[in-house]
Amino acid sequence: MFRDKGTTISKEGSRASRGKKLGRALAVGASAVALASVSFVGAGPAYAGSNGQMVGVSTRYYPNARVCGNNQNNVYTCTPWFRAGSAPRVYPNYWFKGYVQISSGSGLVARKSIHVYVPVSQGSDYFIYDGFAKYTL
Repeated sequence: MFRDKGTTISKEGSRASRGKKLGRALAVGASAVALASVSFVGAGPAYAGSNGQMVGVSTRYYPNARVCGNNQNNVYTCTPWFRAGSAPRVYPNYWFKGYVQISSGSGLVARKSIHVYVPVSQGSDYFIYDGFAKYTL
């Protein structure tokens, strides 16, 4: 075999090369583990209509709404206050099931509240509570 001086590899160089490859493999593995643990720790969405619903709210008396209750992981949580109105609006990526409290208010102060039951499963991803039409919120 013919080799010129530019392609000769010493034993030390090959060890460094192996070390770099091993370091890269470990970094990729650590990244995969980190991503997997984030997906288990974070509250991902429920499967379509099978483990909770996003709640849509309309309000008559006050402009803002908030929904509090158990999410798809059975952890009590609340949406941030969001702008509601005469047409139902959904705060995205918050899934609820069972009894929830829907509040309406101005600013960050609840003025009216109601408890409603959100089904665990149904044909869609949305449970709509029309507080405007029912004169409750």
